[in-house]
Amino acid sequence: MSRIKFLLFLLALAAQVPLASATVTYAVGTCKPALHSFTTIQGALDASPPPNVVEVCPGTYNEQVVIGIPVALEGISYGNSAEAMIAPPANGTAVAKAANDFGQVVAAQVLVSNVAGEVNLTNLTVQGQSGFPSDGIRYVGVFYRLVKYAHPQDVGK
Repeated sequence: MSRIKFLLFLLALAAQVPLASATVTYAVGTCKPALHSFTTIQGALDASPPPNVVEVCPGTYNEQVVIGIPVALEGISYGNSAEAMIAPPANGTAVAKAANDFGQVVAAQVLVSNVAGEVNLTNLTVQGQSGFPSDGIRYVGVFYRLVKYAHPQDVGK
């Protein structure tokens, strides 16, 4: 009888241990052929299932990136190249639906918005748009926005 109780105890203990979820890793570019690859960073971030890790191959990615999930976005080395750069798109950096703590509207090259969890950016160069437009918009490279700091005009958007 004690052996049955011991087995039931082990079974109950195993039922309480959560199973580790699998890490979903995508690549941007062509340097990691073993991974599911995308041509844009935003494409990888928007994929289903959502990634835990996005490895960005060396190169220049002319896009504005919006991150809305917990993720590690990592620039990686390949061959003689090591720089993964996020640069403004050809039509310029659009105004993000965000404001800083001073109520100034920002145009972010990389916008991390309302993420419940960690977002890590490593080994990436963010080349923001230069200049200061007359309408008071602030250009920023990376902007982390939390719900509690949202500009009143953006609530519900």
